[in-house]
Amino acid sequence: MPGPRQIDASALAPQPALATALVERTYRAELVRLVREEGRSPSELGRELEPSAQSIANWVAQADIDDGRREGLTTDENAELRRLRSENRVLRMEKDLLESVAAFFAAKNTPTR
Repeated sequence: MPGPRQIDASALAPQPALATALVERTYRAELVRLVREEGRSPSELGRELEPSAQSIANWVAQADIDDGRREGLTTDENAELRRLRSENRVLRMEKDLLESVAAFFAAKNTPTR
């Protein structure tokens, strides 16, 4: 009779990358809130906290785009664009490979004189 099932505890633990991403999003959102609602400047926050003033200004600008306050590509649209460009790159490589393979077999099957 088999013994009790072993449970892999690592599967139950939070994933570090996911937790880090959540903390980073929350941190960015709080910095954006401080700029928007409390009137703090990105340079002031940059001196007090770790990110540079330019990073904070970029986050505020992106949040403005995401909220429809400003024109530009939203975060979701940027993510989709990156995904599509990556997929396009893979498809081009596959097409090039298939063309090479087809040319190889066409040359191999062509009778020589």
